[in-house]
Amino acid sequence: MSSTPLTVQVDTTKLDKVLEETQHKLAQYAEFKAAQQLVLRFYEWQCGHHGTRPRDTPVSSPEQAGEILKAMSHCISQPGHFCAWLMDGTHAMSAYVTDDYVRVGAGDSEIFPQWSSLGWQDERPVLVYGTEAQIAELRHPDNAEAVSCIWFFDSLPAWDGTSFLDDNVATTTLRLEELENLIRPREWHEAGRPNQFSLPPVLKSAESALEDVRQERASIAACSDVQTPVLSTESTNSSASL
Repeated sequence: MSSTPLTVQVDTTKLDKVLEETQHKLAQYAEFKAAQQLVLRFYEWQCGHHGTRPRDTPVSSPEQAGEILKAMSHCISQPGHFCAWLMDGTHAMSAYVTDDYVRVGAGDSEIFPQWSSLGWQDERPVLVYGTEAQIAELRHPDNAEAVSCIWFFDSLPAWDGTSFLDDNVATTTLRLEELENLIRPREWHEAGRPNQFSLPPVLKSAESALEDVRQERASIAACSDVQTPVLSTESTNSSASL
């Protein structure tokens, strides 16, 4: 009886690939669930004791958000007012509140619309932040098709933090801490602080964006490998003779 130990060799390349794809899908699902959470974010707060702005408040629906703002309006004594964003990870809508008065958006409505009815004009801009090398990779011509499929730009525009953000997606090499300071709500004592965003931006790391691009490139390559069936000459001639 041989005493030679049995050696089993396992190729883990495919397993590693499946694990990587699974982890990416789980991360995408976590982002999707987080993006569905509605939050009230207060800004330009000029009422209450010492002008202390409330923290972000999760809500279950636009209707609940409207009822909260209406109740808060009854607690304001003139002079006093504040603004609030109702937002999730994709859309945002503003409201102005003063004593016994709530105005949602640019019209005269006192209630938020159904969230499913919001369009592109209500979409929050996306700021992709990372190192110069990461941003350069995102903007590389080889990634243009994948980037276009995801964000509708062949080459993502750059934003340096000094101007108004006009684009619905842009890249920046500013650090996360710098961006968080730029996008935080204005306090009552910051009347002169410039407003650089029409809607609160969504911050996305370049690492996450690059992974999305790699997945998109893989999908494009897989579609390119699919061969379109071609009818044979024999079958074509047979059909023509009928």
